[in-house]
Amino acid sequence: MEGPVHNEVIARRVAEAFGKARTGRRIREASDRALSSAVRAGAVIVEEDFAFTGAQQAAPPVRDRASAEAPGTAGHLPTMEIQVAAAQVVAECGDMPVEELIVATARLLGFARVGADLRGVIEAALR
Repeated sequence: MEGPVHNEVIARRVAEAFGKARTGRRIREASDRALSSAVRAGAVIVEEDFAFTGAQQAAPPVRDRASAEAPGTAGHLPTMEIQVAAAQVVAECGDMPVEELIVATARLLGFARVGADLRGVIEAALR
């Protein structure tokens, strides 16, 4: 299972799977019910609007979001993945000023530009 993944991304993918161009209220509600069922069954964990498995919680993957189908908004980046990506940057490059760490972390996550939203999300995750 892909994860951590934002619940809005899950709903959008459900809509796409059924040939819908947008995620309406009914699709969102159905997606939320299915996610709640998976949580009750112990298949996934949900924290801060992100769903993931226990294995992903223990060792969050760092994914490259450069591809067109990857969720590309700053709000869809889980804190745990940003923290692991930043730790990888520091492990490979050593300590650096926070601004450089933000940019290097964004690059590792597949972002070519570091706008204000992305900068804010990464900076908040590093605190």
